[in-house]
Amino acid sequence: MGLALVAVVAYISLMTTKVVSGVSLTVDTPDYVVRLRILDAGGGDAKMVASEIRPYLGSDFDLIIVETADFEGRDLPHSFIIAHGEDMKVAQALAKRLGLDPDEVAQKTLEYNQTQASATLVAGLDFDTLLSLAQKPEED
Repeated sequence: MGLALVAVVAYISLMTTKVVSGVSLTVDTPDYVVRLRILDAGGGDAKMVASEIRPYLGSDFDLIIVETADFEGRDLPHSFIIAHGEDMKVAQALAKRLGLDPDEVAQKTLEYNQTQASATLVAGLDFDTLLSLAQKPEED
């Protein structure tokens, strides 16, 4: 009986050690999460713009397209980004990655933000030129 008790205690100790030491996984998380509205103002179809920008963002951006539509004013000469929260850091990083001037990111809270968009990209007539000058990030 004593030998069986020792065997059970040894087995439980071994299993506890395996569970406690376990395997820890390191998961790379993106630096920025962007819930983006894309509005076409002359840069092409908004859905096409959505697919064109993904390669420029890389793994440090988690991009979620929440809406694509046409901008009210068509044929705008310059593209721009509007941040919808108090913190403009994510929108400025997105602007920089897409070849836009981060200092020209505007801030405007959406009154009815049902899609919980964190930013809006208004793609103007210069959008394709901007992307041709932007650098695609090197993946690890």
